[in-house]
Amino acid sequence: MTSQNINEFIIKKAERQAILRHRKVELEQLDFDLIGSKFTRGLRTTYYFIKRILLLLLGIVLLVTGLTFFMAPDIIFDSPETKALIIDEVSKDEIKDFKTKVVQASLETNLTERKNLFDLTIDTFVNARKKMIEEEVTFAIQFLAVLIILLAISFFYISRLSRKLQKRNQLISKADTLTQNILRDYQLTIDEEEKELDLMKGMLTQNSPNSDPNKPI
Repeated sequence: MTSQNINEFIIKKAERQAILRHRKVELEQLDFDLIGSKFTRGLRTTYYFIKRILLLLLGIVLLVTGLTFFMAPDIIFDSPETKALIIDEVSKDEIKDFKTKVVQASLETNLTERKNLFDLTIDTFVNARKKMIEEEVTFAIQFLAVLIILLAISFFYISRLSRKLQKRNQLISKADTLTQNILRDYQLTIDEEEKELDLMKGMLTQNSPNSDPNKPI
């Protein structure tokens, strides 16, 4: 290898080293911008995981509850106490007012007819009103069940987004590890290139200034 060849080789090595150093700096900046604080990223990953699990559980509970009340809204009337509280309490004042009106109207008839008419009218009204209230409550329960189902769906969607964010943080962690490995490889390559460059420079300085540049070393 002649001095001229060595000189050309040194120039190419120097250019390659400059490129490697520049790319290493770019990778370090990218790693810094992308990663940020590892501690903060770890907390966020844990937060997204817990949030996702809680939203999934809450969504399942709401979905089951909503479907149950939508498909069988009359389940709320299985308990006599609940049924009495909902229907009897709602219709109590209306029945009282209706009884007053019936009593006033029945005063115009004889006593026997008045009693029979009063009992029949009151029973008919009470049964009809309770049935109407039960239908209204059933419709309200079904409407509420639909809202609960929609809320459950929104929780599932938010949980899905949280899962994506959690995966993104995990990918960032993998990218951080990969970037660190690449940076180490770059540094090893730069060090090796530096040693080769120093060796080539040493070989070049061994030639006397007056020697033939085409003379092999």
